[in-house]
Amino acid sequence: MSHKLSELGIQHDGFICFNNPNEVVSDKEFEEIKNDLANMKKEALKMLAEKKNDND
Repeated sequence: MSHKLSELGIQHDGFICFNNPNEVVSDKEFEEIKNDLANMKKEALKMLAEKKNDND
């Protein structure tokens, strides 16, 4: 099965913009990108929490 990159935007609150959202990728590529996005989101939230703690 294959997926369009635009599906990732739907799964991640729509805040993701791709140069080619209609690009079709394999299941494996889709899962890798999805995991990378989830990890980036975790890191961003961690950095925001650390910054908030520094300001307290």
